[in-house]
Amino acid sequence: MAGPKNAAFAEESAEVEVLLASLAKTTELAKRIASSLSRLDASGRIVRDAIGPIYSNTQQLQITSRNIDKVNEAIEKLRQPLDARGQEEGVIRAGPKQAGLPAYLGALKRVDRALQDLTSSNLRSNQTVISEFHSLLTMGTNQLVDLYRSTLEEEASPIEPLHYITKKVSFPTLAQDNMVLLGQIIPAIASAGATASRLGQRDEDVAVRIYTQVRGDYIQQSLENLAMASVSTAKRQAGSTEMYKQGSSGIGTYITGIEAMFLAEKENTSRLFRHESSQVLALTCGKAMSTFAKTLAELNNGIKSHMLTDCFLGYEILELVTTLVQTIDQRTGAMRAAFSDAVRPVRETARSSFPEILTQTKLQAEAIQTLPPDGNTIPLVSQTAMRLQQMSTFDRPLLAMLASIGEGNWKSHAAAAPSSSTLALDLTLSTENPALLSQYFVDVVTTLLDELQKQSTAQHRTKPLQGIFLLNSVAVLHRSINSHEDLSRYLAIAPHSQKLELYRKVGSSAYLAAWREPSAHLLDTISTKGGSSGPRPLSLHMEKEVKSAVSREIQGMIEPLYARFWDRYHEVDKGKGKVVKYSKADLIGVLAGLYLPKSSRRRLDDKSKENKSMMSGATNGGTADRVRRLPNYVQVADAYIFQQTIDERLKRVGVTQTREDSMRIAGVQYIDQVRRALKLPVRTFNTACMYFHKFRLVHSDSEYSYLDAAAASLFTACKIEDTLKKSRDILCAAHNLKIARPDQLSPDDPMFEPASRIIIGLERLMLEAAGFDFRSRHPQGLVVNLLKRFGYERESRISRLAYKVSIDLYRTLAPLKQTTAALAFTCVELAERIEGSWDSTRAAAVEKEYAGWGISRAMVMESLLDLLDLYTTNFRNHTALSHISLDTFLAVRIPLNSECDRQRIPRYTDSSSANHAGIAGSTSSQGGIRQRLGERGRDGTDGEGVGM
Repeated sequence: MAGPKNAAFAEESAEVEVLLASLAKTTELAKRIASSLSRLDASGRIVRDAIGPIYSNTQQLQITSRNIDKVNEAIEKLRQPLDARGQEEGVIRAGPKQAGLPAYLGALKRVDRALQDLTSSNLRSNQTVISEFHSLLTMGTNQLVDLYRSTLEEEASPIEPLHYITKKVSFPTLAQDNMVLLGQIIPAIASAGATASRLGQRDEDVAVRIYTQVRGDYIQQSLENLAMASVSTAKRQAGSTEMYKQGSSGIGTYITGIEAMFLAEKENTSRLFRHESSQVLALTCGKAMSTFAKTLAELNNGIKSHMLTDCFLGYEILELVTTLVQTIDQRTGAMRAAFSDAVRPVRETARSSFPEILTQTKLQAEAIQTLPPDGNTIPLVSQTAMRLQQMSTFDRPLLAMLASIGEGNWKSHAAAAPSSSTLALDLTLSTENPALLSQYFVDVVTTLLDELQKQSTAQHRTKPLQGIFLLNSVAVLHRSINSHEDLSRYLAIAPHSQKLELYRKVGSSAYLAAWREPSAHLLDTISTKGGSSGPRPLSLHMEKEVKSAVSREIQGMIEPLYARFWDRYHEVDKGKGKVVKYSKADLIGVLAGLYLPKSSRRRLDDKSKENKSMMSGATNGGTADRVRRLPNYVQVADAYIFQQTIDERLKRVGVTQTREDSMRIAGVQYIDQVRRALKLPVRTFNTACMYFHKFRLVHSDSEYSYLDAAAASLFTACKIEDTLKKSRDILCAAHNLKIARPDQLSPDDPMFEPASRIIIGLERLMLEAAGFDFRSRHPQGLVVNLLKRFGYERESRISRLAYKVSIDLYRTLAPLKQTTAALAFTCVELAERIEGSWDSTRAAAVEKEYAGWGISRAMVMESLLDLLDLYTTNFRNHTALSHISLDTFLAVRIPLNSECDRQRIPRYTDSSSANHAGIAGSTSSQGGIRQRLGERGRDGTDGEGVGM
């Protein structure tokens, strides 16, 4: 075994020896490499030390080379302007006309650029060259400025604005060729001016300054004649007391000229000075504005010296300047503050006119020494009425000033104090309150009539004379209001119209006091022994309206008493030869003819005789029989009523307009709340409101409670519309609305028994007041059909709004006056106007529909204005549209008022005949039969009462 082991070890030993030999060789090689690296490192350090200084010197040489190149370039640039001087100097010295404007502008531009380059180099050696270039540039700019000025002056000769205004020709602007020329010159002047400005030797607004000088003189001189004419035409001749009339001075033409010339100049500045046209326009018009301010100051002095007659000139100036500023500001965006400062003195004077007019009116009335002995009015009344008419034509500036003064503050002298607020030239709906102007007019009228009433009490001995004097004064004022469209918009509407009505009632009461004695003789207790002489007749002067009104009131007082007297005593002769001289028909003729012209009296006498022959006959005793209706006379109820008849009936029952409005709204509110609680349909609500309105036209508020009347009308409507409810149900529902649920009662509660009897009793009066007319109008169905026809969805805003308006219609008296179609069209149109969907195209399409429904625009307009009267008063909170702002309704009403003025549509539809002018429910003068409300003869003639 020893032999094989030794052989294996010998083989391994040989391999180890080979490995050791290789290791020894590797170690030797490593030593040689390390020795080579050390020698290489030493050689590298030697090379670095030798080459380092050479490399540094090479970098410095490269920098120096680059600097030399830049200096060469700068020298070349410096040489270019010097070379350009010789090239451009000849062109500039030749001038723009000889060298041609394009070449001249190019040369000037290159000199300007060269000067900028020289200036930016900041080298002392260039200062002389810079000075020479600046002189050359200045010379060129001066020549360019001269050309610029001469071009402007070519079209700077003053014009006559009146020629362009009267001929309606556009005011001239700069010619197109000159506009192009100036457009090229202005940038060059501006650039040269900017360069000179940097050198501190010249401003850069040369073009603007020259333009404002030349064109400013042109505008100022052109308008100078109009300014002088405005002052001369406004001057009052010595001793003249005539009121200023709108348009009688030249201020309107002057302001028209200012507007036209300023707008024409705006076209020039916007094309020549695009980015600063507004500023240039303001500077250009500065001289003209200074003249305008001086002119207004001179006019203002004249207004102050004749405040009562010339204050209207101040109002006209404010209105014209307001329109002018709105136009100028919209088109140019400039000069608003300048106009405000110019017109401020006139505005302050106009503000002071409000207390001055009140004070002077009172002083003039107090200074009256004698009044006409026949009760005729005095010139002061007509002068005051004319003054109010004049003021109403300037409602926009007056409303703005009254709003700044504050309601009622015009009565004190604090209104005349200067205002620190800026001129309110933006008159928007949100800042205007028409009631302010109405209130001021009412204060003027009240001041006048109060003082005249005091004077009449002191100077007129008898009450009838005092009453006629007051009635004549009121009639003159009332006539002036109704004959003037602008004034009627402020004083012919409730509640302001009631002020004059109160004075009329006072005067009427004073005059009718003289008729109490003859009316007392018609009562049951009669004194058969009187004085030896009767009252002396009065010779009174009465206005036409006063005669008519007084005769009706006398007839209304004497006629019923005499009819009763006639019925009781005209057959008590018993053979003694004593007869009543006048029959009822004769007395009517006497009373009606008291203040009628002779021709009218003859017609009235002829008609009376004819009626006697037809309706009276002889009896066996030889006395006249009682007048009776003809056997074939049948009475039916009219379906509609006019506003004039409504006013007469309310007057007869003694209800003022303010109380009528409040009672009507409260009653309809009660009906609406109760019917909602009982879940009654809308048609029952419509019918109940109709009966409620008709009932109140016959019965005075002193005869019933409006709540009882509202409950009775709803009770009656439930029967007519087959939505039966007991009177107790209605009373219980109304009671439970006011209390908490735990305290609510049932209809069987005994507390409702007395009120239930009252309602049942009023039901008969309801039917009588309506003439037993069971017809009613329900516009809601037609409203829905019209909305579908006009393309509105059922749930659209306009559809919902129109339906709510149809409910609010019954809070007015419109359903008594108009047909169902007129009411439906009213609802749809008002809803569209509120939502802004109404336009001229829509209006034309709708008006074509009117003829097919048998209605007119006047009918729809009357209902629209009735609704807007409701929505623009304090009662709007009780309507279905209380969530809509007042400004919206005012914005709707303004175009409607304009349409009425333009198409001459009256506020209320006039009655087609005189048949509608009587008093509802008056005692019949022919047969002693009380005419039912709303009755008319089958033959087409009215009865002695007045039909609905």
